[in-house]
Amino acid sequence: MAQREWRDRAFSIVFEDPYIIVVNKAAHVLTVATGRSERHTLASRVEHYLRHTSRQREVWVAHRLDRGVSGLVVFAKSRRVLGRLRQAFAHHAPQRRYLAIVAGVVSPASGTYRSHLVTARNLDRHSTRQPGRGELAVTHYCVQRVLGDTCLVEVWLETGRRNQIRVQFAEAGHPVLGDLRYGGQAAAHRRWHARRLALHALSLALEHPVTGQWLEFDSQLPRCMQQFIM
Repeated sequence: MAQREWRDRAFSIVFEDPYIIVVNKAAHVLTVATGRSERHTLASRVEHYLRHTSRQREVWVAHRLDRGVSGLVVFAKSRRVLGRLRQAFAHHAPQRRYLAIVAGVVSPASGTYRSHLVTARNLDRHSTRQPGRGELAVTHYCVQRVLGDTCLVEVWLETGRRNQIRVQFAEAGHPVLGDLRYGGQAAAHRRWHARRLALHALSLALEHPVTGQWLEFDSQLPRCMQQFIM
């Protein structure tokens, strides 16, 4: 389906058909409400768009991006389609690729972080070595460019746990720039002035939940990240 002309600071439309909608999320917006009655989430803005362009009144998110992270998110237009999408994500079928600017120079230049993540009482996430606890999180990475005391890293998710990339890179001593929650002052940098994380969901590839067609989507790296790596 052709993209519609629509202006919204929260997102831009990448793909839409009768079953799903793929959008490019801005970094300042929550994907969905967290129970604190937040207004103007990505989900609510997409629903606002659909109310003005079709008879659709509700969408369901198949996966999330943290506030502070930009990039590609897919929504289902029905609960039936949502079930198929979530099943695909549960089986790690969609391919998700990110770009991150992290503190320090990651060594080795490519590899895999594998740990079990648990949630603390303050809702922060961290890895645990206690047998039988936590959710398995697997993150593959490759350094794309060394930028002095930082580096640009390409990341592929095998699993999609909450805060997975942020936690594992921070625990390895290479927090995502701007991520003071997990990286503290190590995540601050004199040249990183954006009030967001230096993390972007760059590409998404998946099998269409209804037609079975293989779909691949890409999004442009945000300007603040482009300027930093120039």
